[in-house]
Amino acid sequence: LVYFPSASSVTVDLTGISKGNQRVRVSWLNTLNGSIQHGCVQDLPAGTATYTLPSGWEDGLLILQGVRS
Repeated sequence: LVYFPSASSVTVDLTGISKGNQRVRVSWLNTLNGSIQHGCVQDLPAGTATYTLPSGWEDGLLILQGVRS
């Protein structure tokens, strides 16, 4: 979980997620209205990945979940 208090980008170290997982599910929680924007399941990048708060959001929570293929 990564909290974005304002519009910004964050680089996340995915080493901990990669243990036993080959893919990552990316979702966003809009903290103003409680809605979840489900993203895609993608191949797990090696090392780090950069994520940006969705356009028009004041703040939000990035949810990353490891997925086994």
